[in-house]
Amino acid sequence: MRLFLLTSVACCLAGSAFAQVRRGPATAEITSPSVGLAQTLFGEDGYFRIAGGVVLGGQASFVLERNGVETPIDPALVTPVGVPGGGFALRYGGHAYPLRTQAGLACPLGRFIGRGGMIAYTVPRFLDEQAREDMIRAGIAHHQMAREFLGTGFEPLLHAADFAATTPLPAAVSGRLIADMNDSTGLSGYALRASYQLAGMVGSVLNTDSTTRYRVYVQPATGTVQIAGVPLRYFWAYDNGAAGIFAVSAYAETWPAGTGLTDARVHATQYDVINFYQVAGVMRQLRQDQPRQFAAAVARACGD
Repeated sequence: MRLFLLTSVACCLAGSAFAQVRRGPATAEITSPSVGLAQTLFGEDGYFRIAGGVVLGGQASFVLERNGVETPIDPALVTPVGVPGGGFALRYGGHAYPLRTQAGLACPLGRFIGRGGMIAYTVPRFLDEQAREDMIRAGIAHHQMAREFLGTGFEPLLHAADFAATTPLPAAVSGRLIADMNDSTGLSGYALRASYQLAGMVGSVLNTDSTTRYRVYVQPATGTVQIAGVPLRYFWAYDNGAAGIFAVSAYAETWPAGTGLTDARVHATQYDVINFYQVAGVMRQLRQDQPRQFAAAVARACGD
């Protein structure tokens, strides 16, 4: 599997020492999608038919950062911890490091990931009978959002996660992703044909971090973690039963230094959105590595 280093298109200052979202230098690796993932997202009957929105599929790797030195951490040594009242933390080396996110979000998000959920929010382009049935099977309620988020007040955050600002990827990275996606779905010539038609393309977008591996920096000096990496936005148009990808961009990290979480139930910022994706990716990795401990942590956090 190929790895691409997501490089920043502009130099920017890191956020405050206690900001959990970590900006440039960007360090998240973007993986070239497997055939199975490409088919799941954009193949015939893929998620693109019902997920014109937010598909959470990110993964994570863990790094110990001490005195400017980075040391990879065996994921088996990072344990999920549920904090009663809806909190979540990572335990490493005998210490618990808070996983900061929106107040009240850890429970619905943990439950969503615990059942293997992928589609958190959608504005589907197709709404035929087959699409309706597929959405029900995917746990989507009211043709809009995963059932775990209903009544939680996080619709503004999910909506913002779907329509967040983006920035261009390096041409070599975007070109390879486009080619790999289209090759895997059998539309290998699609990007070339589309390149002459971009002004008139009709399709939709799918936002996902399924090819992103977030990097989680564990920082003993401050007792905090920082997370680097962003999701991607794929632009597609329907072609021969599948989705042809004709462009891809990365979520932008556009906020002043020192920015932190706001109340996303009232108004979700770009920072809030990226934090949401990142925390979901870390949770998904914890569930993958330690499913029983993850389930126990969610139950403890949510009082189940």
